[in-house]
Amino acid sequence: MSSGLFYRDFEEKFRGDRAEIAKRLEIYLPFVKPLLDDGGTRRIIDLGCGRGEWLELMQSIGMIPHGVDLDDGMLEDCFARNLSAEKLDAIACLKSLPDESQAIVSGFHIAEHLHFEVLQKLISESLRVLRPGGLLILETPNAENISVGTLTFHMDPTHNRPLPPGLLSFLPRFYGYARAVAIRLQENGALRQSGDVHLIDVFQGVSPDYAVVAQKAAPSTFLQKFDGPFNADYGLTLDALSQRFEARLISAAEFEVRSQATDEAIAKASASISGLKSEFDRVREDLARIQQEFDLLRKEKDVLREEIDNYQQRLMDVYKSSSWRLMAPFRKTMGTLRRLRHGHQTVILNIKIFIADVLRQFIRFAVARPTLRRVAVRLLSWSPRTTDRLKRLIVPGPVEQSGHFDHRIDHADLSPHAKRIFEKFKSATER
Repeated sequence: MSSGLFYRDFEEKFRGDRAEIAKRLEIYLPFVKPLLDDGGTRRIIDLGCGRGEWLELMQSIGMIPHGVDLDDGMLEDCFARNLSAEKLDAIACLKSLPDESQAIVSGFHIAEHLHFEVLQKLISESLRVLRPGGLLILETPNAENISVGTLTFHMDPTHNRPLPPGLLSFLPRFYGYARAVAIRLQENGALRQSGDVHLIDVFQGVSPDYAVVAQKAAPSTFLQKFDGPFNADYGLTLDALSQRFEARLISAAEFEVRSQATDEAIAKASASISGLKSEFDRVREDLARIQQEFDLLRKEKDVLREEIDNYQQRLMDVYKSSSWRLMAPFRKTMGTLRRLRHGHQTVILNIKIFIADVLRQFIRFAVARPTLRRVAVRLLSWSPRTTDRLKRLIVPGPVEQSGHFDHRIDHADLSPHAKRIFEKFKSATER
């Protein structure tokens, strides 16, 4: 890198200020903290340390960091904060370090500045100087992000060429590291959780940076402490966003189809509603006619009610009249006769039998007395018709051997009112 203040000002303009960069670097803490627990070396060498944000963060958690850089402007910020740093080439620095002397070898946005042969040398030398279980951390722009790969990567005139994640993660495995993982960084957190992906998100939404974290072989019990961060899910890939975008397009197409189906359903519903409205209008007209007929019937009812009231008033006037009161005995007698004639035939028959019996006794009485007999015969001779009727009344049926007529009366068939009439008639006859 060139000397002077150009690159420091360039970094502040296009990469971010110190606070922003320091916040981004905290994502590596889950990888680093297990190294504090085993009692091994805590030394860190940061290649291309720049303004020293990583040195400052590692120092704050108890590690012992040292940085190297070739840019004087960058190193001034490290010196101003009393950070351990020096002006030195990265490869020369690694070659000067003893075997297994470092817990971490880091390089943030340095790999894209190196020729490929130098990058290979850096990775192999880092493996030598790392202690067992030590970490190699290389962060670089992510060319998967179309906007980064075609535009922002080329904003830095010192960049050599972009490195695809597959290539950079392959190199540590090739040179003998136990494991390596590519973690994608600095994407929009809201976009990572959202399924609503637009075309601009496909171009710009992929994680703009990524890092390869590689670990040197060590006993499995020690390596297990790092399984969590090595197996975690990071960032957004181009494939993921593209699939989400396609799913959104399919959803949009399905929505269009459903929308058309909905429109058709609405049209059918509207037609049905129109038909129902017409039917409702017809029903309403029928109800109006029924209401009119009902009103007419109600008026007729009122007229009939008025006539009935008039008849009732006239009837009451009749009931209150003198003639009605004078005719009461006659009406009572006629009513009794009608009831006797229509509903009490048994009473009439018994009365006839009773009269016949009385007449028979009177005849016996008259026959026993000559004077009375002559008078009766003389009277009957004047009216042969009356004589015949008396014979039919006195002799209605066969005569019993004793010579007496059967004049027994069955009172069980008589109503209470008829019984009273019969008893009164019988009593009056006997008197």
